[in-house]
Amino acid sequence: MMSMNVWKRATLAIVRKPVRSGIIGLLMLMVFTSLVAQVGVSTALRTMSD
Repeated sequence: MMSMNVWKRATLAIVRKPVRSGIIGLLMLMVFTSLVAQVGVSTALRTMSD
């Protein structure tokens, strides 16, 4: 059995199911954006209380 390159497998998975890949990408974007916003709010609250 031939082993596939990781990048080739990832590309094939995205091309094969673009809707699922888009949904997963949007979910990841929302999670990371909320994490960055949470860090910003925490920093702002910390500087206000000092």
